[in-house]
Amino acid sequence: ISGLTSYNGDQVTLIAGIKKTLDHDSKSLTTSGSQNIHQVAFSTQSTIEAGDLQLGKADGYRLLAVYMSADFSTAAANTDTDVKEYYDFDNGQKDNFYGISKITIKPGTNFVPTGRLLVKYEFFTHDGTGDFFSVDSYSGLTDDDGVAVTYEDIPSYTVLSTGKVIELRSAIDFRPRVSDAGNNFSGTGAVTKLCPEPATTFTTDIQYYLNRHPLQ
Repeated sequence: ISGLTSYNGDQVTLIAGIKKTLDHDSKSLTTSGSQNIHQVAFSTQSTIEAGDLQLGKADGYRLLAVYMSADFSTAAANTDTDVKEYYDFDNGQKDNFYGISKITIKPGTNFVPTGRLLVKYEFFTHDGTGDFFSVDSYSGLTDDDGVAVTYEDIPSYTVLSTGKVIELRSAIDFRPRVSDAGNNFSGTGAVTKLCPEPATTFTTDIQYYLNRHPLQ
């Protein structure tokens, strides 16, 4: 690179665009042959009563159960009462990245938790070998009940600022995944991607369903 003679001997950081062949990344509901089921226990009364509980994994798929024990001195177990109906599940998606999943008490409900909680949910892992997600990234997936993830099951994302709903099955998704700690993109669980420059184009192969009008 020319024009840098005045920086001889200095350590510099170069930020530049590159030309690259892009490929699909894949999502999975299993890790090493086991289903991606995460259980998180909450024991602090003030935290539970606040009703906003971070779950420790990004890109959640579905909430399976919220077990509540009889009181705040007893640990919750999967034999306790399931109070899932009183909670909204936030899969952690943000405009620019996949964040940590969480649950919140549904607005308008009179529900007040009276015991410790054990939250059970299912989440996606990111393969990390490709550059973007598309409809093809969700092919061949089966949930913990043994049910295949269909075209209609692919999640959507609602833009917070506008309320616009984006169907991920119809999107090209370059968003990175935050670490399990939720505060960086380099720790356990984090997956980062190269982001394309604005106002540029790329070419790739995507399979899609073309609706057909039935013959009369």
